[in-house]
Amino acid sequence: MESKIFNITKKTVIVFFALVFILGVFSKSVTDLFLPKVCTAIPLKSTFPKTLNIEGKVVPKEIVKVRLAGNVIVEEYYVKAGDEVKKGDPLFKINKNYGVKSANKNIDELKLDIEKEKSKLNKLQDTSYEIDEKNISLLETNIKNMKEKIKKLEELYNAGAVTASKLEDNKQSLKEAEANFEIEKLLLDEKREEKSIDIKDTLNNIEKLKKEINDIENINSFYSQVADDGIYYSEADGIVLTINKTDIMLYKDVILIEVGVVKGYDSVKFVAQVPEEYYYFVNRVSTLNVETEKKNVYNRVKITNVNKIANENIVEVEGDFSESVDGYPVINKKIKGIVEKNYTRLWTVPKVAVVPFDKYELGAPGYVYVVLAEEGVLGTEYVVSRVQVTMAEIGDNSISLDENDLSRFTNPKVITNISYKIRSGMKVKMWK
Repeated sequence: MESKIFNITKKTVIVFFALVFILGVFSKSVTDLFLPKVCTAIPLKSTFPKTLNIEGKVVPKEIVKVRLAGNVIVEEYYVKAGDEVKKGDPLFKINKNYGVKSANKNIDELKLDIEKEKSKLNKLQDTSYEIDEKNISLLETNIKNMKEKIKKLEELYNAGAVTASKLEDNKQSLKEAEANFEIEKLLLDEKREEKSIDIKDTLNNIEKLKKEINDIENINSFYSQVADDGIYYSEADGIVLTINKTDIMLYKDVILIEVGVVKGYDSVKFVAQVPEEYYYFVNRVSTLNVETEKKNVYNRVKITNVNKIANENIVEVEGDFSESVDGYPVINKKIKGIVEKNYTRLWTVPKVAVVPFDKYELGAPGYVYVVLAEEGVLGTEYVVSRVQVTMAEIGDNSISLDENDLSRFTNPKVITNISYKIRSGMKVKMWK
């Protein structure tokens, strides 16, 4: 009887646990149906690109800016912006009733004035005071002799051999000689001082004349020259960039026309502007590619200058075209370019796995969701943990994280299909 009861009890317990297990498995299967399904990626060492699409234009490296040294009225321009011109081509004509009168002296006249001043300087420097110095020396010797004579006269006077009046006359003559000596010395010092002042004045005059010549030469190189017929002829081969207005007074220093010196791609450069936030990126890249007329064919440009433009929050990028580029450039035409750089970094994850607190930016904080495996009675369960991270490098589709962010985890898996349902502490189902 007892054996029969024991068998029944045993079967009941077995059935109970079997039923619990079956219900547990069924319950887990049912629960899994409602868990968010997630895709994950393991942070790895990876090489990933970062690209920046920009738009710029081709501009000449050298621009001839035509200014005239006076107020003029342009009667007619023979060209318009965008026209190709050759050296010697007529570009515009001024109204000769106004003309361009220069107030500058002739350079040859100024050079002649310099030679005159140099001649005067040589004479001053050759001036000798030998005669004056000899006269002073003779006066000095004469005074010495007079003093010796007076000394002897005093001895004779004391002996009663000469009269007092004779002694006094000699002493008076000595005073006059000493006074004359001092006067001659002062006169010689004045002559030397005058000579020194004249030399300084002459040297200053020479320097002033040289500066005037230099200023005129600079003006002549700064201001263009109009021919006798009132026509300005191009000084170089190139492209007309801008022209001014006709039939109005254009004042001195106003640019009448600009000609870009263009001979090929070696005479032009690529210029583009990008937001300031990309300064450090483009500053670390040596080349960029710009589109050509042919599809999927690009010209390589070597970046030569990256400058922040004050108060505008933009960066200007300049570059020279490769020597292998053939053809004739189209000036000021907008063309697209691509700046690209590859990075090889540890702890790289897909960009979609990182949620920034503010924006994607080097050194900026954000967070990822790490999936942690936990063993339970019914098997392995996956729980989400939100972890703050720092963006060490940012690519087009990938981000490398600071090495300390996830180092405490063993083979961490980060969620790549983040949705509003995902939150820290919740269970998820791994997408297979």
